[in-house]
Amino acid sequence: QSVTWEVLAAEAAASERSRANSLQKQVKALQAQLKEREASTGDDQGHAEAASEAARRVAALEAEVEALLRSSSEATAALEVERKLREEGSREAEEGRRQVEEERRKRLDERDAWEKEREALRADASRATRLDQELEKSREELRSTRQAHKTLEADFEALGRERDVLLERLEVEQAEIMARVAKLEKKGK
Repeated sequence: QSVTWEVLAAEAAASERSRANSLQKQVKALQAQLKEREASTGDDQGHAEAASEAARRVAALEAEVEALLRSSSEATAALEVERKLREEGSREAEEGRRQVEEERRKRLDERDAWEKEREALRADASRATRLDQELEKSREELRSTRQAHKTLEADFEALGRERDVLLERLEVEQAEIMARVAKLEKKGK
């Protein structure tokens, strides 16, 4: 990933360009030889054949150079397409990484929220346990108070009966005292 596409394309096309340059130099050398022979020999038949052969070689070399240049151009175009595909793949991969990171962050936020909710539920459970204990204590106190109340009611009823007995006795004694007083008054009259 540290090498740029331009460098990769240049490296891939370098051998083709080197060969094309070499062929172009050969073509130029053959063209120069052809001109020299034409200039030095005139129009004789042997030289004409040599010139024709040289011209054919030059044409073949030029065609090969042209084919190499086309091949190099096609390779460069293919590399450019590959570069674009890789860039698109890199963008998609980066988008995928971003989405994964976003999902991870959401999951972490959800986990934190669940942790807080769990702590709140634990606190509620602890508070509910404490309240249950206090409620049980209050119920026990209420039972104890009711028992004390029943005891007091029983004592109150017993006191009421005792009062009634004492009042009856008082009435009887009062009646007796009144009868004695009445007797004494009759005696004293």
